Amino acid sequence: MGLIIHKRCGKCGEYKPFSDFNKEFNVNGISCWCKSCCHEYYISHKEENKKQRKEYKRKNKERIRVYQKEYNKEYQKKYNKKNRERIREYYKKYRHERKTNLKYESK
Repeated sequence: MGLIIHKRCGKCGEYKPFSDFNKEFNVNGISCWCKSCCHEYYISHKEENKKQRKEYKRKNKERIRVYQKEYNKEYQKKYNKKNRERIREYYKKYRHERKTNLKYESK
Protein backbone atom coordinates (compact mmCIF):
# COMPACT_ATOMS: atom_id res chain seq x y z
CA MET A 1 0.00 0.00 0.00
CA GLY A 2 1.42 3.39 -1.01
CA LEU A 3 1.66 6.56 1.01
CA ILE A 4 -1.15 9.05 0.70
CA ILE A 5 0.37 12.47 0.06
CA HIS A 6 -2.71 14.42 -1.04
CA LYS A 7 -6.06 15.22 0.51
CA ARG A 8 -9.30 16.57 -0.92
CA CYS A 9 -10.47 19.92 0.48
CA GLY A 10 -13.99 19.73 1.89
CA LYS A 11 -14.85 23.22 0.68
CA CYS A 12 -13.31 23.72 -2.78
CA GLY A 13 -13.03 19.99 -3.65
CA GLU A 14 -9.46 20.21 -4.97
CA TYR A 15 -6.81 17.61 -4.14
CA LYS A 16 -3.88 19.29 -2.43
CA PRO A 17 -0.73 18.17 -0.57
CA PHE A 18 -0.90 17.83 3.22
CA SER A 19 1.26 20.94 3.57
CA ASP A 20 -1.70 22.99 2.26
CA PHE A 21 -3.84 21.99 5.28
CA ASN A 22 -3.72 23.28 8.85
CA LYS A 23 -3.10 20.89 11.73
CA GLU A 24 -6.08 20.15 13.99
CA PHE A 25 -6.98 17.90 16.88
CA ASN A 26 -9.25 15.50 15.05
CA VAL A 27 -9.01 11.88 13.86
CA ASN A 28 -6.30 12.40 11.25
CA GLY A 29 -4.79 15.61 12.69
CA ILE A 30 -5.42 17.68 9.56
CA SER A 31 -8.12 20.28 8.85
CA CYS A 32 -10.90 19.36 6.44
CA TRP A 33 -10.50 22.68 4.58
CA CYS A 34 -7.30 23.80 2.87
CA LYS A 35 -5.44 26.86 4.16
CA SER A 36 -6.66 29.10 1.33
CA CYS A 37 -10.33 28.18 1.95
CA CYS A 38 -9.91 28.74 5.70
CA HIS A 39 -8.37 32.14 4.98
CA GLU A 40 -11.19 33.12 2.60
CA TYR A 41 -13.78 32.10 5.20
CA TYR A 42 -12.00 34.06 7.93
CA ILE A 43 -11.81 37.22 5.79
CA SER A 44 -15.46 36.98 4.69
CA HIS A 45 -16.73 36.53 8.27
CA LYS A 46 -14.30 38.89 10.01
CA GLU A 47 -16.71 41.84 10.35
CA GLU A 48 -19.63 39.65 11.39
CA ASN A 49 -17.53 37.92 14.07
CA LYS A 50 -16.25 41.29 15.28
CA LYS A 51 -19.83 42.51 15.75
CA GLN A 52 -20.83 39.30 17.55
CA ARG A 53 -17.87 39.51 19.95
CA LYS A 54 -18.63 43.16 20.67
CA GLU A 55 -22.30 42.37 21.36
CA TYR A 56 -21.36 39.42 23.60
CA LYS A 57 -18.96 41.59 25.60
CA ARG A 58 -21.64 44.28 25.99
CA LYS A 59 -24.27 41.80 27.21
CA ASN A 60 -21.91 39.91 29.56
CA LYS A 61 -19.80 42.78 30.83
CA GLU A 62 -20.18 41.97 34.54
CA ARG A 63 -19.71 38.23 34.05
CA ILE A 64 -16.51 38.79 32.06
CA ARG A 65 -15.20 41.26 34.64
CA VAL A 66 -15.73 38.79 37.50
CA TYR A 67 -14.12 35.96 35.53
CA GLN A 68 -11.08 38.07 34.61
CA LYS A 69 -10.67 39.23 38.20
CA GLU A 70 -10.65 35.63 39.46
CA TYR A 71 -8.37 34.46 36.66
CA ASN A 72 -5.89 37.29 37.28
CA LYS A 73 -5.89 36.54 41.01
CA GLU A 74 -5.05 32.88 40.37
CA TYR A 75 -2.49 33.73 37.70
CA GLN A 76 -0.79 36.25 39.99
CA LYS A 77 -0.52 33.62 42.76
CA LYS A 78 1.03 31.09 40.39
CA TYR A 79 3.40 33.66 38.91
CA ASN A 80 4.52 34.91 42.33
CA LYS A 81 5.11 31.37 43.54
CA LYS A 82 7.06 30.42 40.43
CA ASN A 83 9.15 33.63 40.34
CA ARG A 84 9.55 34.31 44.05
CA GLU A 85 13.34 34.78 43.94
CA ARG A 86 13.21 36.96 40.82
CA ILE A 87 10.58 39.24 42.38
CA ARG A 88 12.54 39.44 45.62
CA GLU A 89 15.68 40.53 43.74
CA TYR A 90 13.73 43.10 41.74
CA TYR A 91 12.27 44.74 44.84
CA LYS A 92 15.60 44.63 46.64
CA LYS A 93 17.19 46.49 43.72
CA TYR A 94 14.23 48.89 43.52
CA ARG A 95 14.40 49.78 47.22
CA HIS A 96 18.15 50.31 47.02
CA GLU A 97 17.78 52.64 44.01
CA ARG A 98 14.96 54.58 45.66
CA LYS A 99 17.02 54.99 48.83
CA THR A 100 20.03 56.34 46.93
CA ASN A 101 17.89 58.64 44.75
CA LEU A 102 16.15 60.12 47.77
CA LYS A 103 19.49 60.94 49.36
CA TYR A 104 20.59 62.90 46.31
CA GLU A 105 17.28 64.73 45.99
CA SER A 106 17.15 65.83 49.63
CA LYS A 107 20.55 67.63 49.52
